[in-house]
Amino acid sequence: MSWLILFIGLITMVFGADWLVKGCSRLARRIGISEFIVSVVIIGIGTTAPEIIVSILSSAKGYGSLAISNAIGSNIFLILGIFAIGVLLHPITIDYHKRKLELYFVFLAATAMMWTVIDGTISRIDGMVLFSIFLAYIIAYRIKNINTLKKNKPEYIHIKKILIPLIAGILGLYFGSKYFMSALETIALNYSLNERIMGILIVAPGTSVPELLVTIIASIRKHSGIILGNILGSNIANISLAVAGASFMSPLTVSKYTLSLDIWVMVGATALLCWQLSHFKKISKLTGIIYLSLLVIYIYFI
Repeated sequence: MSWLILFIGLITMVFGADWLVKGCSRLARRIGISEFIVSVVIIGIGTTAPEIIVSILSSAKGYGSLAISNAIGSNIFLILGIFAIGVLLHPITIDYHKRKLELYFVFLAATAMMWTVIDGTISRIDGMVLFSIFLAYIIAYRIKNINTLKKNKPEYIHIKKILIPLIAGILGLYFGSKYFMSALETIALNYSLNERIMGILIVAPGTSVPELLVTIIASIRKHSGIILGNILGSNIANISLAVAGASFMSPLTVSKYTLSLDIWVMVGATALLCWQLSHFKKISKLTGIIYLSLLVIYIYFI
C-alpha cells in the first residue's frame, strides 16, 4: 500500500510542477519582471514547503536531528543532484552581475548554518538569526523588483490564466509531497533506519522531488532563469525557514556525523556552486557530470 501511495504522490507532484512553471512564467510576463525573480520567490519557497513542514513536525515530535539532516541533505541534493540534472538537460548561461545578490544570500545562509551547528545545538536564538536572513532576503528582492519593473514592459495576460495554474501547482506539490513523504517514512521505518540516515537518504531526496520536477520541466521548456532561481531560492528557504521554524518548536540536537561530514559537504557544495556561477558565463554538461559524481562519492561515505 505504501508503494501505491508513493506513486500517486509522485504523479500529483509531476502535474503540480508543470502547472507551477506555467503560472510562474505567465506571472513574470504579466508584471514585467524576469522569470528568475519570480521563480526565486514563488517556486523557491513554494517547492520548499515539504521540507518546512517535515522539519517543523519532526521537531515537534522530538526528532530534531531529522529536521537538521533533512535541510542539509536537501541542499546537498539540490546542488549536486538536481542542479546537475538541470544542466545536463539544458546548459545555462549566467550573468554574474545580475545574480551576485542571490549568490551572496545563498552563501550567507550556508555559512550561518555552519556557525549555528558548531556547538552541537541549534537554539531558538540561532533560529532567529537564520530567519532574519530570510527577512533580509525578501527586503532585498523587493527593492530589486521595483528596479526591474521600471525596465520591463508588462504583457497583458488574464489573471485567471495566472492564478489557476499557480494555485493548482502549489496545491499539487503540497499534497503530492505530503502523501509521498508519508509513504517514504513508512518504508524507511520498516527498515529501521536512524534519524540521520533517514533524513539524508530518504526524507531529503523525497522532499526535494518538487524541485527536481520543476527543474526537469523548466529544462525541457528551456527556462534557464527558473532552473537557477528554483535552486537558489530553495537553498535559502531550507535553512532560513525550515531549520529556523523547527528550532522555534524546540532546540535541535546536531548529530556528530552531521558535524563531521554533512555540514561540510553542504558548505563545500554551496561554495563550489557560487564560485562557478561567479566565474563562468556558461555552465556546461561537464559540470553536471562532476556534480553527480561528487554526490555519488558523498552517498558512498554515508
